[in-house]
Amino acid sequence: MNDKAALIIFIGEKNEDFDINEVGKPKLSDEEAKRKAIEADGYDYKVDEQRIQRYFDMKDLTYKCEVETVYIDNSGSYFATSNIF
Repeated sequence: MNDKAALIIFIGEKNEDFDINEVGKPKLSDEEAKRKAIEADGYDYKVDEQRIQRYFDMKDLTYKCEVETVYIDNSGSYFATSNIF
C-alpha cells in the first residue's frame, strides 16, 4: 500500500442497536465443548489432543466454539476433525 500502513476499523454495515454486552456469555465450557466434539464425531479412537478457538459470529450474533480433535486410529495414523458449536 505505497509503503504506508493502514488500519481497517470497520467492515460492513454498522448496526446501531447492537450491544455485545446484551449477548451474554458463551454457554459451553472448554471441557463441555471437548466432550461434545468427541460425542459428535462418534469415533472409538484415542484422542491425541484437542484445540479450542472461540469467536463471536456477527452473522447470527452468537458466540461460537470451534473444537479441533486429533485422533490416533488403530493403525497409528493421525487424523483431525473440526466441530463448531
